[in-house]
Amino acid sequence: NIFQKILKQLVSVFFVSYNTKIIKLIGSKMNKKDIAADREIIDSWGTVYMAKKLGYSRERVQNWKVRGIPAVVKLANPKFRKPKK
Repeated sequence: NIFQKILKQLVSVFFVSYNTKIIKLIGSKMNKKDIAADREIIDSWGTVYMAKKLGYSRERVQNWKVRGIPAVVKLANPKFRKPKK
């Protein structure tokens, strides 16, 4: 069926694109600017709020202020990519 072939191609393109984004984010090194930006994001949203919304412990989210927010978390939660306005 032509519809199934087109759908299969679209799905494969989507997954390749999605996986490429993950690889780019995970493969990149965190620098001081990135960590400072992540600290600002966490401070604006609140450590406890982010921990509850993401299902992590408060301590884990607090550690992200030093190490940076993991790329997988940023990719899966676009809400937490920028500081709260």
